Amino acid sequence: MAKRPRSAKQLANDERLRNLSKQKKLNEQIINSQEPSTDPAYEDLLRQIKEANEAIQQLKSQVAPQTSAAPLGGKMVGTVERYVTSPGYYPDPTERLAKEPKLAKYAFDYNYELSFEVQLSQYETIDHIRQKEPRFVLKLIVKVYDEDTGELTNRRFVILQGVFHEDPDAAIMIARDNGIEIDEQNEREFLNEMRYLRFRDWLIEAFYPTPPPPSANKKEMVIGNKLVEVYEVTSDKSESMGSAFANMTKKL
Repeated sequence: MAKRPRSAKQLANDERLRNLSKQKKLNEQIINSQEPSTDPAYEDLLRQIKEANEAIQQLKSQVAPQTSAAPLGGKMVGTVERYVTSPGYYPDPTERLAKEPKLAKYAFDYNYELSFEVQLSQYETIDHIRQKEPRFVLKLIVKVYDEDTGELTNRRFVILQGVFHEDPDAAIMIARDNGIEIDEQNEREFLNEMRYLRFRDWLIEAFYPTPPPPSANKKEMVIGNKLVEVYEVTSDKSESMGSAFANMTKKL
């Protein structure tokens, strides 16, 4: 059974790794071909080459490894990391989110905490290729205070949880919606910022829910000697996080 052809993205990834390896070897050849010297300019050149080699090695480690599929028992198997899965690769947005100006009136730091975790998501495609990618879990946690003393207790509860996945296509759409220039030269920084905007919009939506559309069952009524249009709304999203917090804490 023939191997599955590599995708254009995988081929580009392979070419990038080959170019990085060639440059690293060339730099090493330059270092090895030079005679020892006390010239400061020569020493500075060697230092720059060594720093370049270290930068290349770091860049190579950031390129997501991709394993080719191989036939086994009549099925194609293998593992592909679509994106970098190391948790340390992704910045924690919680401190920045807590300082969002639109949350100030809810005394966010006083009433809430945020938890951010990068998990590993694994699944198998229809052609039996195991995929690995990061999954971002953001939790909105309510602090519980003692009703009598007003002091913060050690009790907490999660009031909202959001799960996000790495999505470059969504990042481009978010950039366009916010009038942000798409930076292809610094992809990592660009994706970090667009990911943050997704987290921010999700969190703000919790406190400022989108009003539900008016019901089709409208009717006119006279209220307070005025003729007004009356319609019903559902309570699914009409309650803000502020009122939800107040209602839930009363029950604790």
